Amino acid sequence: MYNQLVKHIFFPLVQHAFGRRQIANTLYQLERAQWYNSAEIKELQLAKLRSLVDYAYRRIPYYRNKFEETGVRPSDINSLEDVGKLPVLQKSDIKENLSLMVAPDFRGKLTKNTTSGSTGHPIVFYEDGRKHMDALTEYLRFLRWYGVDIGAKEARFVRLTSEMCRGNKRNLAAKIFLNRLILPGMAVSERDFEDCFEKMDNFKPRVLFGITSTLFMFTQHALQRKKSLRNIQPDLVVAWAAPLYPYQRNLMEATYNCPVASLYGAREVGHLAAECPEKSFHINEENLLVEVVNSGNPCRAGEQGSILVTTLNHYCMPFIRYDVGDVAILDDASCSCGRGLGILREIVGRSGEILTTPSGKILSPNFWCRMMMSDRVAGCIKQFKVIQKTKADISIQIVRDHGYTDEHTSFLRALLASNLGDDTNIDFDFVESINPEKSGKYRLVVSELPE
Repeated sequence: MYNQLVKHIFFPLVQHAFGRRQIANTLYQLERAQWYNSAEIKELQLAKLRSLVDYAYRRIPYYRNKFEETGVRPSDINSLEDVGKLPVLQKSDIKENLSLMVAPDFRGKLTKNTTSGSTGHPIVFYEDGRKHMDALTEYLRFLRWYGVDIGAKEARFVRLTSEMCRGNKRNLAAKIFLNRLILPGMAVSERDFEDCFEKMDNFKPRVLFGITSTLFMFTQHALQRKKSLRNIQPDLVVAWAAPLYPYQRNLMEATYNCPVASLYGAREVGHLAAECPEKSFHINEENLLVEVVNSGNPCRAGEQGSILVTTLNHYCMPFIRYDVGDVAILDDASCSCGRGLGILREIVGRSGEILTTPSGKILSPNFWCRMMMSDRVAGCIKQFKVIQKTKADISIQIVRDHGYTDEHTSFLRALLASNLGDDTNIDFDFVESINPEKSGKYRLVVSELPE
């Protein structure tokens, strides 16, 4: 079969051509390490952390200056808890000190990259082949959790427009050598979805991968037009680059009759966590050290805080205690799947997506999902977006579906009033469509308050 040809011949050749010659061994090591117990994983992390901090102090001007300012030396890192002695890295630090953050004598090919800018603050950074290999092997391990192996047909909605996809030779090469169908995931029109459906119908993918909002809208498109999904029966749907909300998961699981799992990460640090078949978000702890902190102090399990990430394998431009801008909750429970990897109980959202009312109520994106997708209105709303104009004024854009009436608006007003009280004004704005951000993503919640 062609997938076996891809797995055993084409895939290894492609990785060899890109210099990722240790990929088979790296994947093997990852698959072993996931079964380590917590103490063994922490021991591995500490060894990597100490090596990285020593390298950063000796070879990278930015970190040497920062460590000396705070009076920290590599010899001070004797436990994972000691990472709290190191300064936090903010996006603004990277913007202001980029030239000082790359090892001057780093041997290897550097690639310039940028974040998507979905927070409104895109940053430039440098990476080498190790980051790509880590991300790829983490993804391959994740696929194997669901019984999907290298070479399986995969349809991907990626960060490209239809114009950028058209005639793209790299996309053609991906289809031939990786069994991967590349589809536009940004600024996708109904006509684009029609074209995507035809291509996917011929391709017959085993995996659907893509930006969460695009996957969801493609599914809505297929259902509304009563498309036959006879040839689109994947074993797994992978939601990526944006949160996966319950109403999105429920619709896609019911439509494709297969697991819908989420990958969580950031372009600058790679895949932070992946959802296992038991619905636990396992952190890729072999390659990353992830902290959750509040006001600089480590959070206990169940407490909400900001995510700090240290990339344990990336030496050309390390990210040490990098504030990714997201808020999450750690879990100290073990997963029934048996893996020893740490767990994120919940990814609450980006700090700018968590709204606060005048009375002090804190509203995460999931609050709005529960409100706007409650039983009385589910199926009558195609899409929505929440915009906080002022502390007390919130506008909700709604793209209505068939069956939406004024009664639904009255129900939503009453429901929100009972949950928010009378100190928050809610305005409904009915629109034909909701435009994506400049990054191409659809943000569910936006705060227009000054930072």
